[in-house]
Amino acid sequence: MLSDAETKTAIDYNRGRGYDRAEVRQIQEVTGSTPDGEWGPRTVRALALWQTEQGLDGDGRVGPRTFDAIMDYEEPCPGLDSPIEVVQPGEVVIGAWGDDAAGAMAREAYADELVDLGISEVALMMNRANISTAADPWDLRFRDLGEEGWEDDVIAEIAGVYLARNIRLILTAWPQPSKDQIDEMCEAMVPLLRVCRAVAFEVDTEGNWVLKFLRGFASMDEAAAYLVARMEWALEQAGLPDAETESTTFGHHAELGRHPTVTQRVDRACVQGYSTSPRSSGPVAWDSYLGPGGHQAWIIDRARRAGAREIVMGLAAYKQSGFRGHTADEAMQVAWDRTVTLGIRRVRYWSTKHILGAQRNRYAAKFLRSIRASL
Repeated sequence: MLSDAETKTAIDYNRGRGYDRAEVRQIQEVTGSTPDGEWGPRTVRALALWQTEQGLDGDGRVGPRTFDAIMDYEEPCPGLDSPIEVVQPGEVVIGAWGDDAAGAMAREAYADELVDLGISEVALMMNRANISTAADPWDLRFRDLGEEGWEDDVIAEIAGVYLARNIRLILTAWPQPSKDQIDEMCEAMVPLLRVCRAVAFEVDTEGNWVLKFLRGFASMDEAAAYLVARMEWALEQAGLPDAETESTTFGHHAELGRHPTVTQRVDRACVQGYSTSPRSSGPVAWDSYLGPGGHQAWIIDRARRAGAREIVMGLAAYKQSGFRGHTADEAMQVAWDRTVTLGIRRVRYWSTKHILGAQRNRYAAKFLRSIRASL
């Protein structure tokens, strides 16, 4: 049991770490405290007890190690024994997030290999994840970081190559809940969406979509409503009224917890059920809720409870080896099978760089070819 002095020290430490209210609520939910988003004595003492139970120092402080443990904490998976809808594999659309250098992705041979792997949708990463208020967010393009950039002419080149092969394109960006940034982003996206004849406009809602970056809105809910309305405006301005809005996030984010804001508003929610063998907190057991099959079931349940209209399952094409006693092919197969049997009609792999690009994992391409052969 922490003393009053130790409790006060822990509260001051945690406040100094800059966690936003959504993160504090998640910490409270995992550690068994009232999820009010505020640091107080009860929260710190519940946290200290939880740390002790997890084999951590029971000091009530949420440093990097404790935070990672909370993010990776094995929650129960309610509702997984309920009846499920079985979907035939032939109905599943296979996609990938495109994160290779733009010049590489524009090559015809690159697009031909995507077709060979059965990939018919590519979501192009238009800017880096932005989690800094010091930077001009929408200008954090690849070219600003010394890499090949997404210029309008390169986007047009990619569109020409991919559309000729019936590969549909989606454009993805990382906005903060900032009115000025959302406006700037959506205006800049109009010509890019148009030239790609994009089937969807996707936003990533991870470390960028948190309360500490809120600017120009009274709440995260207000920011989300504005974001999706502006995304719809951009698609209309691009002459794509039938294109859809998407968001993507990870299982422990507030967007798939008790306080979703964007997830309920977009047409499709992409959820990252990557089930990789290691995570930031250490190795992952094959039969844990973060392992193949378990992770997909857990995150689909969370997304449905968060009000997702349609779910796109994000699957991993990396770090699939390393599960003791299991091959990478087996890990990818189990994740695929569980996704399909839980009624998901679209999957999207992270990422083209890992499947056939700069960080290629041969097992990923081999697995996708086997899936294509089975469809």
